[in-house]
Amino acid sequence: MEYYQLGCIDQARHIIESKIPYLKWAKQIAEGLVFIHSKGVIHCNLRSPNILVTDTLDVVLADFASSSMDGARVSNVYNKTRYRLPSFDEYKYESYQYTIQDDIFAFGSVIYSLVTAEDPYQERTDEEVIKLYTAGTFPDTSGWPIGAVTTKRWRGEYSDAAEVLEDIR
Repeated sequence: MEYYQLGCIDQARHIIESKIPYLKWAKQIAEGLVFIHSKGVIHCNLRSPNILVTDTLDVVLADFASSSMDGARVSNVYNKTRYRLPSFDEYKYESYQYTIQDDIFAFGSVIYSLVTAEDPYQERTDEEVIKLYTAGTFPDTSGWPIGAVTTKRWRGEYSDAAEVLEDIR
């Protein structure tokens, strides 16, 4: 097993003195999702601590302990509210059926966190975030190179990670 001394993308941000390669990392995360989804795997817990940075400043998806394989239900994952679809019911998470859309939504939050160094709506309570997400109200990403792509992920406008990757390119 490889050791990634830069840690996850949140930790690497504090170590890297040069500009963070946002677009490169977004593309590589999308490529990783395309690959795992093609193998019938849904990550189910995609968030910044689960994306590691190599010495060459590439990113690697990590922590597949809570992943779903071939549609199997997952009972041991509890992703943060800001990285979950608003349809996720925390009281019924053991029966929740994860889909590719869960990973795509979480990917939007990962990019937001990467660019801003904060979780989406970090200053809000979980209940407020759920209400905002359910109403289709997401943080402003206008003016970002991939801001529109991030918002489209949250709004469910992509059917798969390959479409996200195409828009990032």
